[in-house]
Amino acid sequence: MYRLLPRGAIPAITEPRFVSAAEADAFLAHDEPVLGLVIEGEARAYSLWQLDHHEVVNDRAGGKDFAVTW
Repeated sequence: MYRLLPRGAIPAITEPRFVSAAEADAFLAHDEPVLGLVIEGEARAYSLWQLDHHEVVNDRAGGKDFAVTW
């Protein structure tokens, strides 16, 4: 039998914080999968490990609001 989670049980990341690639090297595995994008010259990388736990990131880059979903 499947069990559904109630609405809001998996919180979205609403104020994501980013670090430089050099800083990320200290805690991400070299083969860590990420979802990457560039909007108006602003690059972002979202760890799939974190997306597995939150499923949605609400973010803003290049003057545009968007949601990353997993």
